[in-house]
Amino acid sequence: MDIAKVRRSLVKLRARKANVRFRELKALLKAAGWVERTGGRHQSVFVKPGRRPIPIPDHPKGPKVFFVEAVLEQIELDMAMEEERSADNNR
Repeated sequence: MDIAKVRRSLVKLRARKANVRFRELKALLKAAGWVERTGGRHQSVFVKPGRRPIPIPDHPKGPKVFFVEAVLEQIELDMAMEEERSADNNR
């Protein structure tokens, strides 16, 4: 995971969370280490070991703001946990 790239994407998407496209969330989740699993016709579920799955609907108008906020919060939590884990390993 390229942490700098993920952080830049987080900042950009936070600034315009009402205008985020599905493909942008998909790219961010994949960069953060999540794996896409198809959940149906117009929905993808992103999974990561030890985390709850994140379902995101793929609609023409894009995901709703609360989906975007939930994804961004989860990625930030994951990054904080990974940084804490790596800091503990360096001690």
